Amino acid sequence: MMAVETFDLHKAESLVCEAQRSRVAESLSPFLDVAGLSEAFHIGFKELSFQERTREGDMVVFRVSGKLEMSFLGQKEEQTVDEEHVVVKQDGRWVVCDP
Repeated sequence: MMAVETFDLHKAESLVCEAQRSRVAESLSPFLDVAGLSEAFHIGFKELSFQERTREGDMVVFRVSGKLEMSFLGQKEEQTVDEEHVVVKQDGRWVVCDP
């Protein structure tokens, strides 16, 4: 979530499985041009909570809930976050690998 907040594409790509890297790049790349305009554009997560839902060997499903706050040129919008993510152990590291 912190990699998304800071538009750190390389960090975000390193935290997902190989199959998801192009999806992450496609999701974040449109924002890379405005990421340096921190006073004009901001994205942040608030009140996040993580709950383990299921665990099967090297696969865990987590529920993430909280708020996503976005602001652009003084206009703020807040959205509810309520998602499940699949995390798998790959090459000794835990990475997000949603279907």
